[in-house]
Amino acid sequence: MKVLLVVNGFPPRGRFGTEFYAGELARGLVARGHEVEALCRADTVGDAPPSGAVETIDGAHGVPLHLVHAPAAPGRALVHAWRDASVERAFADLLDAGAFDAVHFLQLAWGLSFELPALARARGVRTVLTVTDYGLVCHRGQMFDHTGARCGGPHPASVCARCLRRPAFGLEHGAARTGLADLFAALGGPFGVVTAGDVRAREAAAARALAHVDQVLAPSTPLVRVFEGRGAPVEPLVYAFDEAPYANARPERDPARLRLAFLGQLAPHKGAEVLLDGFARARRALADTGVAAELALVGSAPSGRYAAWADRLVAGLPEGARVEPPFEPGEAPRVLAGVDAVVVPSLWDENAPLVCLEARAAGTRLVASRVPGIVDLVTEGVHGHLFAPGDPEDLARALVAAAGATEPAPRGLPLALDAHLERIEAAYRGPRG
Repeated sequence: MKVLLVVNGFPPRGRFGTEFYAGELARGLVARGHEVEALCRADTVGDAPPSGAVETIDGAHGVPLHLVHAPAAPGRALVHAWRDASVERAFADLLDAGAFDAVHFLQLAWGLSFELPALARARGVRTVLTVTDYGLVCHRGQMFDHTGARCGGPHPASVCARCLRRPAFGLEHGAARTGLADLFAALGGPFGVVTAGDVRAREAAAARALAHVDQVLAPSTPLVRVFEGRGAPVEPLVYAFDEAPYANARPERDPARLRLAFLGQLAPHKGAEVLLDGFARARRALADTGVAAELALVGSAPSGRYAAWADRLVAGLPEGARVEPPFEPGEAPRVLAGVDAVVVPSLWDENAPLVCLEARAAGTRLVASRVPGIVDLVTEGVHGHLFAPGDPEDLARALVAAAGATEPAPRGLPLALDAHLERIEAAYRGPRG
């Protein structure tokens, strides 16, 4: 089969979990004799290369990577986050020239377009979508509101529009600016101010996208629940990747030292603030027993709406904690070989987080919050220790328990890569809608 992967980043561009999975998926499909290409957006500054141009470069694993050059932040209107005409034209041209059997969408928003599935369906191409977050039902992606709290959505358009008019968590706009935004919304939304009509248009476009998808794959239980009944049939399918590089990633334990790591983006929904509080408590408790605890925050601070929040977080690191730069895709085994446990303090319903899967592949103990998505992957007392999300005291208890663990965690993913690829191939071969 000839398959096109559509994603916001493809190795060597992009370090996040979805991009890593896209690379591993492509590698596996190529090894099984399929022809794979990838398409993603590349933000353009100025006119070189010109907006709308498509540049094809060598992606990872011998996969041709088509980069659609489009202006960064073309406008403030909500529509620019879910629709891009340059990407749509490049995608349609690629399908017309490429004779693809299937298109696999790993993302659709924030640089791509909700209109892409309809374009593929119109050309008779099989469409498969892996949902990687709540982005099709929540513009913020995690169903967390502007304060960084779980919102319990999705909500009516007027409620979501009001949330989107508020400053993102970590920013202060003041009551006057917030009131002015509400006034502009009542006047129809000049200057890109979000209105309920904008949210309804986004909802309609998302529904149209799902109506043109032949098969939805959901890597975690909460995503299955959210997307069931919204269009295409939903099949649970957890991520998988090549486990061989992780075979020697488990280090020798020093009983007098506990090396902890947080791997990922420093964003509110990832729970890093809770982690620092819980780590400081655990470090004091462990010091009384002669164990020295240290924590490495390995990853990048987010840009945009959460940058101010991350700056404040890093400025207040407790003793024993440090920030390390993000690592390149494929270097996780090296990083895991230097830690005793990985901490995943997420507050949102994680989507089969890659860090949990990589820790399982390496046999690295996990200390993780008890949220949907994580509890699908981490069994208390087997893969590590679970704690109540957002509770630093319970996190400290789990960290102390991890320090006292003597048995290594078992190695292995929930689903081996070959079995995962067989399920992917079946999705690609299914009937076209």
